[in-house]
Order: sequence, then structure tokens, then C-alpha cells
Amino acid sequence: MSKSKIKNIESYFPKNILTNDMISEEFPSWSSKNIESKLGIKSRYIVDQNETALDLAYHAASKVLRKYDRSKIDFLILCHYCI
Repeated sequence: MSKSKIKNIESYFPKNILTNDMISEEFPSWSSKNIESKLGIKSRYIVDQNETALDLAYHAASKVLRKYDRSKIDFLILCHYCI
């Protein structure tokens, strides 16, 4: 039996946020509330043009590695979702 454990989960979100209000400013026929009711979200995080999943993983992993002795960590798992 494996003795692996998940001891910590961290995340990192890009600095840029696109809100439904921002979208409705660009497309006046779409109301913020209508966008939310159809999509179920109020805002979304947007990466910079030169930012990749690896950059996001680096920031999240840095948070984990500050809290633990690196010599005692066997591996890190990256899970991400892109649209």
C-alpha cells in the first residue's frame, strides 16, 4: 500500500480579472445579470499574454515549498483547467 499523502493544496490566480460588467460595457446589449444567469459566473481570471500554465504552477508550488522541507517532498501534482 502506498504511503503517499496530500499534505497541502495551493492555488494561484492571474492578476487580471474580467468581470461581467466589463463585458457588458463592451457589448451593451448584454447585461451583466444576463451573462451571469447564462454562464453561472460573475468574473474570470485572465492570464497575461506571456503567462503560461507553467507560470501559474510555479507560483502555486512556491507557496507550498515555503511551508515544507523540500527534501521530504517526493513529488508535486499540477492540476489545471483551461478553456
